[in-house]
Amino acid sequence: MPSESFLIAQYIAPHVASPFAKNLLDDTAFLPPPPKNCRYAISTDTIVEHIHTLPSSTPQTYANKILAANLSDLAAQAATPLAIFLSLTLPKHDAESFVKEFSLHFAQGCKENNLLWLGGDLTTTPYNICISATIIGTSPNNINLKRANAQINDSILITGELGEAALGLKVLQEIPTQLSRHQQQAVQRYNNPTARWKEALKIAPFANAIMDISDGLVADLEKLCSAARLGADIHLHAIPIANSLLKTLPQKQALNLALAGGEDFELIVTLPPKFASELVPELAPELETTLREKATALPLTKIGTLNNTGKIRYLDEDNRETTPPLEKGYDHFA
Repeated sequence: MPSESFLIAQYIAPHVASPFAKNLLDDTAFLPPPPKNCRYAISTDTIVEHIHTLPSSTPQTYANKILAANLSDLAAQAATPLAIFLSLTLPKHDAESFVKEFSLHFAQGCKENNLLWLGGDLTTTPYNICISATIIGTSPNNINLKRANAQINDSILITGELGEAALGLKVLQEIPTQLSRHQQQAVQRYNNPTARWKEALKIAPFANAIMDISDGLVADLEKLCSAARLGADIHLHAIPIANSLLKTLPQKQALNLALAGGEDFELIVTLPPKFASELVPELAPELETTLREKATALPLTKIGTLNNTGKIRYLDEDNRETTPPLEKGYDHFA
């Protein structure tokens, strides 16, 4: 079994080239200073085998997921990625092959997201793989997107589509003999999620609050409303369900998966009434113009409005309150 020093020198150090990492010769690194009129935004996420991944998950999947989870937290604060520290805890028997492949994909992901990999920790475990990362970004001082800042009458919008990652997990768990094109697409989304931090930078100047959807729309919306001490009216027919779900599952089952499934890493955005997205024509066109000209083609879909009831109400197509979703999303301690 190769030593810890060998694994670091052979497979990690070549990807950690920033002088701020001091060639990994010390137990600390330096952080680059934030740009003028910006502050640091810091978050930590962990992935544990059998909890967040399947036994069949590859080192590439682990690299993709730990990056997406951390980058998505930065998105919620409209923070630009700056640096990341990584802790790898691995079983000894396949540590070398894992570190070798993981490092290649993790380093590539860092490069694609302008992240400096500044080191971390490497240790062993007799049990499950455990990977933790601490990410640092920079956010403008004049941007304050706390969940508590969401306001009454804010429009609630969602980026992209929901439920595809949950479908991918379902497919992998059931292991069908032959995957359809839509199932393959869902598996790809589950294994290779994308954080929406670039989109968040464009949306942030117009938003009161942004939150990433990692535990499922229902669970994360409850957290946002709780922080803001508000309620919400959610129109179930407006939920942007991923096309792969609609092509694979019955409508009701697809909706439930879109509401409760996590790891899509899309964003919940609350906007004051004076702004609108290209998909909300009844509101003012200021945001529509900005998104069309400056931002991404990723759609924003209005699904509801914040209210002062303190309760989240789910409404059908006739605007009548209906039974709330039975599944609330992911909870580590449920």
